[in-house]
Amino acid sequence: MLSRRLALACVVAGALAAPTVPAVFAADAPSSPLPTSGCFNLTDPKGDAAFEVLASDELDITGVALDTTATSLLGFAKVPALSADGPGAPFDGQRFSLKFTFNGHVFSASGSAYAHGTGAIRDGLAQTGQAAHTTQLGVDTPAVNPTDPNFITAKGFVESGLKVTFDYKNGWVIFDLPIADIEKYGQAKFTGDLTTVGAVAQTDEYAVGSVWDTAPDAGDDGNPSGVWTVGDNKCFGGSGSASGASAVLGYVGDTHMQYGDTARVAASVVDASGKPVAGAPVTFAIGKLQTTAKTNAKGLAQTTLSPTVTAGRYTLVTTTASDGDKTSVRTPFVVSVERTVLRLSKSGGKVIATLTDDDKQALAGQRVAWTVNGKSAGTTKTDKSGHAVLTHAAKGAAVKAVFKPAKGKYAGSTATTTA
Repeated sequence: MLSRRLALACVVAGALAAPTVPAVFAADAPSSPLPTSGCFNLTDPKGDAAFEVLASDELDITGVALDTTATSLLGFAKVPALSADGPGAPFDGQRFSLKFTFNGHVFSASGSAYAHGTGAIRDGLAQTGQAAHTTQLGVDTPAVNPTDPNFITAKGFVESGLKVTFDYKNGWVIFDLPIADIEKYGQAKFTGDLTTVGAVAQTDEYAVGSVWDTAPDAGDDGNPSGVWTVGDNKCFGGSGSASGASAVLGYVGDTHMQYGDTARVAASVVDASGKPVAGAPVTFAIGKLQTTAKTNAKGLAQTTLSPTVTAGRYTLVTTTASDGDKTSVRTPFVVSVERTVLRLSKSGGKVIATLTDDDKQALAGQRVAWTVNGKSAGTTKTDKSGHAVLTHAAKGAAVKAVFKPAKGKYAGSTATTTA
């Protein structure tokens, strides 16, 4: 991996020759209404902001609320300990980004607050469009790679009316991105679902930044894992509104399982003041498969769901209703193939294959292919105990059993022995 310092050195070389990227930055009171207290479209655990062995409350995002006006997408990242002084030395400043994917294009709207770094080096680096000093909209931005000859000229940053406000009094970083920009660079009408939605907190280190928190937590690709439907302005009295309603819903259960396993699904329900709501019915659904549970005294509803769907990416929809007002959250949910284990044993001249999953559950009705001394010896099917039997193998022969992968369901496995 390219070191940050090498990246810094390479960016400095072309800094002053690159075009200036306009900066739009505000650090005063918000011009738009704030979300209803305690209401988020996307949540993140408190106290999980950490880089290496450090931690910083000033970079801890606890939730994201989204709103659409006639002209803008508004993103609100809640940082309860947001401070004008930032995380302190040795960092130059703090930077927050609102990220999402729309019509296959990856957007990153970013703004910074500087408390420590000054001088010509930082200001020169800002001109490259790579430095974190400026307020920038990135669309399909390439990875930092100074060895790429197109690195300086093809930065992925675009002209935009993006504004970023740091509301230190109320603990919000507010993104105001014109819908016209989204439609221009996304090449489609702004509607439907946004994926990989979330907010990212970083420290500025001149030309580069270090990620401290992603809300919601990042997936395997390093991107936020949230999903949001355009127009779901529930925290602002819009479609599916929770403002004025008694329930604010958040999903806190599993987001991944293997085929055939059981997932633990759970959700928290609180009122507008943040107090737990007991006895609220909550429905969890993946497609047509669903289950329901009621919240306990702590406002937590939890149960299990065993979706009989093949491996793939799905959306788990969690829904609750209070006083006739329905609230839903959508969570990315991944089903992966079940890992399998094949073991061989011998009994009375027979070779017995036992096929189980990685939870030691027998897999019945699956075919096991046999070879003896490298030659095919046919296939047998596992019984209810996961056993498949090879009845004819000369003593001392090399025996191999193979369970081939079952697409979307089971991973393959093999085992060998001597008869």
